[in-house]
Amino acid sequence: MMQGIDPSRAGWNSKETILTPTTVPKLRLLGTIPTGSIPCTTQILYYEKLNLNGHTNVLFCWGNINRNNGNITVMAFDADTFVLIWSLYIGQSSIWGTHAPAIDPVTNIIYGVLKKDNFDGLNYLVGIDILTGKQIPGSPLLINATVPGTGSASVGGQLAFATGGQHSDCRTSILILKSIIYFGFGTFGDVTPYHGWAFAYQYDTTRKQFVQHAAFCTTPNGKQGGIWAASHGIASDGNFIYLTTGNGDFNPAVGSLSMAAIKLTLDLKPVDYFVPTLWSSYSSGDKDLGSCGIIVLPNTQYAVVAITKYGAFHLIDTNNMGKFNASHDACRQTVSIRDGVVFPGGNPVAWDNGKSVKVYAWHVHNPLIQFTYNPVTQLLETPNVTWADGPVESNQRAGLVVTSNGAQDAVLWAWSQSQNGIYAFDATKDISTGPIWHVKQNGPNAWSWPTITNGKVYLNAGDSKIYVYGL
Repeated sequence: MMQGIDPSRAGWNSKETILTPTTVPKLRLLGTIPTGSIPCTTQILYYEKLNLNGHTNVLFCWGNINRNNGNITVMAFDADTFVLIWSLYIGQSSIWGTHAPAIDPVTNIIYGVLKKDNFDGLNYLVGIDILTGKQIPGSPLLINATVPGTGSASVGGQLAFATGGQHSDCRTSILILKSIIYFGFGTFGDVTPYHGWAFAYQYDTTRKQFVQHAAFCTTPNGKQGGIWAASHGIASDGNFIYLTTGNGDFNPAVGSLSMAAIKLTLDLKPVDYFVPTLWSSYSSGDKDLGSCGIIVLPNTQYAVVAITKYGAFHLIDTNNMGKFNASHDACRQTVSIRDGVVFPGGNPVAWDNGKSVKVYAWHVHNPLIQFTYNPVTQLLETPNVTWADGPVESNQRAGLVVTSNGAQDAVLWAWSQSQNGIYAFDATKDISTGPIWHVKQNGPNAWSWPTITNGKVYLNAGDSKIYVYGL
């Protein structure tokens, strides 16, 4: 239970049997769930068959006003009756604390990161027992680490994580893998000195305390290289971790991996990477590769990074990411969509129809885009398909999700921030055919995605309500 459905971050719910291309046009508003004065600014998490005080299916909302000294409240609602089950105020937060939490179904703990109060606040890992609605012992935990390094802000050959201030902001959604909690840090507004950091923690249920499993700095002997990915989560194929980095130093000889897609062990040891040929000019022009996240394509050895600030899709072989080549991009394939893109987002989603993998993205200044990954050529087919008659995303980006019943009855859902509406497409056809359902709806609040499961569509809009559509 995390942003992007599962650790691959592909955004594909393959177990939806109720909402199909035939039934979706019949969707209607079933009701709204008020969240009080604190809207849900991230993806709502859905827990099926939980049996929480008699409630079977439960929604979990990490509420954040998304401003300095804004209150954060975590809430649990019955997904079918819309009743509030519990609510827990956890403190005031800095702006842009907009990552999505994640739930470990083994321990029934929901985890998130709290940057207390404002830009100058400290960063804490928060754990809440979803069965009681109370923080677990040891929560909140101050996030901290030190690694050997001579990079910016180092002292005596040691580089410490900037526990607070504008030099450290958690923007990646939480990943949970084998009960280990992964998340990353960059900075807000490129306030130097800063570095990219990834952390792995585990909660020891016997000793009732957090244990730091690993820490990784992207530029221990350099500068910058923030991990943020427009609130997209760090990804995994179950065996390795994948993340992207932004502006900064690239020098693998000293461990500096800015402007990169990076493959790490579960202990956060880097084992491979990809950096584009023009990384230096991209970096100096604030055209981050890491402005978007990375997804692992279902049932393949490939991953996709899209859409970067320099307007590209990168198809990357996770068995051989390509590293750096001065003459050409050394990943499997680069497809340019639009250069000069300056706004982040565009995180793609993908699903496997048994013959090929469909990949979608909707980025600012672009129409909705569809690629087909061909398993024979192991390439994205070009030219791509667009929803030519549809609107161009003009604000930030649309939150995308795909639902299907296995390889059948697939639906692409696109919740547009600038259009204040959600669209559904028959994903068994090209998106050029247009939507099969559309409703005007307050756009997603900050960085968010729709939650669609078990025959219902849950939209956490910007007006402190969750809108629920069903049949």
